[in-house]
Amino acid sequence: MLLMMSTLTFAQNSKEEPAIKEVIEKETEAWFNRDATQMLSCWADVPQITQCVSLLGDVVIFNNADMNKDNRLFKELSKEAPIKATVVRSDWNIRIVGNAAYVTFKQMDTINGATNYYHEGRFMEKLNGQWKIVAVNVAAFKPAS
Repeated sequence: MLLMMSTLTFAQNSKEEPAIKEVIEKETEAWFNRDATQMLSCWADVPQITQCVSLLGDVVIFNNADMNKDNRLFKELSKEAPIKATVVRSDWNIRIVGNAAYVTFKQMDTINGATNYYHEGRFMEKLNGQWKIVAVNVAAFKPAS
């Protein structure tokens, strides 16, 4: 019985993983396209949203719900020109517990010939049948030579 329950849980989680990845991919695409409407559709409409990005050189960008009243983060995005980028992700880890998921992966993006590397994490919730981002954590890194 325990084995059957474990297999059923794995099967349910496996079905959710493509939907989770799709939201992350859409949100990243929206970021580079500077499409605030699309980006906003990927995020949960909850007061706990946070975004913390740590770039090389000790630059840290932190946004939370108080800083994003009236969706300021997303509105400001639309004022910028789109960025042409190639994005590759690897080392996906997805842990789903009920209607919540914690996702980690490595991301490499190339913009104007410059390649950037990141360890990324997302906390997501399934709200009204759709996965939404609640929190983003990003840490830039330099790969080992």
